This record gives sequence, structure tokens and C-alpha cells, in this order.
Amino acid sequence: MINYLRHLYSMETLCDGFEKRVIDDWFKDGKTGKIMSKPSNILYRWTPSYEQYWTIIRGVVGICDMLGIEYLEKNRRIILDDVSLLHSPNSISTFSQFKDCVNEVKDCFEMVKKEVRDKLKLLDPEEMDRLDEAINCYLEGCNYAAVAMSVSAIEFRLLNLMQSVKPNPQLEKYTLGQLIDEYLKNKEEYKKIIPKEHEDLLNLSNTYRIFSVHPKRKKNYQTNSHINHQHDIHIPSRRRTEEESRNQAAEKVGKHLGYQASDSWGVAEGTFEER
Repeated sequence: MINYLRHLYSMETLCDGFEKRVIDDWFKDGKTGKIMSKPSNILYRWTPSYEQYWTIIRGVVGICDMLGIEYLEKNRRIILDDVSLLHSPNSISTFSQFKDCVNEVKDCFEMVKKEVRDKLKLLDPEEMDRLDEAINCYLEGCNYAAVAMSVSAIEFRLLNLMQSVKPNPQLEKYTLGQLIDEYLKNKEEYKKIIPKEHEDLLNLSNTYRIFSVHPKRKKNYQTNSHINHQHDIHIPSRRRTEEESRNQAAEKVGKHLGYQASDSWGVAEGTFEER
């Protein structure tokens, strides 16, 4: 399984490894050791070693807006265009063009490296693993599995939050639906640790989980939006204005899937470490 969230933090390392591999395999003169302007094989973009790096970079860029970092949200489309160019023989034909394109991608992530790190530190390692598995499923087109795994991360956090306020071994035996009911019926006892704006999202997540893991008669057409909002629960994001919220609600045809948290759920920093 590819650890997309960790690659998101260390994107410059991934890009440097990509560049080195491309130089060593296709742009280095075997006799002189110097870098050539043209590749030794014009079909190098379709070799397994190139595809391996390129696919991971494309995946990281594809999910980079899930953290609620404004710079990445605004520039995601531009970065995706750069990544697409790296797979286009008509656009990238020389080493300097390749290097410039890779550097543009790398520079975008270096600008927000600290912000990415601060966001990921809010995640427990278990949450990060579950969210990474959800991302892998989503990028492979496994939509039902993606929703199931992203909701399992919510269940993990909800249980830990409730236990941190009011320890109760019985909570470990509750299903997600039972945990949600227990919290909503006894919010005062749990010190309202879940922001009110996320209460509807709790029930919505359970509903999507049911339709994803059981053969109910409802297709899952909004996996991307749903995974985005699993991240919103786990990772604080910028506050949306009322107008933005209304517009998003209209776009989702009355299904309120669109709220990005302005506050974390009061969870202490996880154990994310730089690698």
C-alpha cells in the first residue's frame, strides 16, 4: 500500500528520487557520465520504473487539497497539469524541460511543508493508516471500499474522543451507529467534544458506510466528496463563509456533504514523525 499522506509531506524527496532515476536510466551518457539533453530511449515514460514514480506523484497531487491548505486547494489544477506534462511526449522532450516541470511540482509542496506537517501531526498513526487505505482504494476506483475505510477512521476518532472524556469499556463493543446515538443523546456528558456542525456529518457517514458495505439499493456516486469530508473531520481547515456553504449545499443538490472544519476535535497531537 502506498503511504500517500507521508509522501504528501516529503514530496520534495519523492521528486528528487524521480529525477535521479530518470537521469541514471535515460539521460546519463554511459561513457562520459554527463547528462544528455535528449533521452537514450524516447519511450522511457512508459517504462515500469518511470511509471512507478509518476503514478505516486500523480496520486499525491490528486489528493493534496484534502488537507484544507488554501495554497494547495487553489493550485491543485495547475500542479496536476504539470504532472500530466511529465507523461506527454509532445510536451517534454529534453532533460531541461523535464527538470523544470519536476521542480515546479516540488516547489509548490516545499512552500507548504510546515503546514502539511502540522496538519498530519493531528492524526493518530491508526487514523493515518486507515485514511491512506481509503485513498488507495479511491485512486484505484474502489469506491465502496474507499468509503468504508474513511468512515472507519471516523469511528476510531469518535471512540477515542468519547473515551477521553468519559472512559467506558463498554463503548469498545458499540457499532458506529450505537456510538453516534450514545454521543448525540449524551452530548453534555461528553462535554460537546464534537463541534455541532459535524453532528449531521456523523449520521451521514454511517449512512454511506451502510450503503457501501451492505448490498442496499443505492449507488455511491460521491466517493470523492465523501473522502474529502472524512479528512475534514480529522484535520482542521479554513472556515467557510455562509455564502460558500449555501453554494456548496446547492451544488450537492440538498445533500449536506460540504463543511470543512475550522477546529480540530480537541485531539492532542498524534505521533506523526518526519521521515
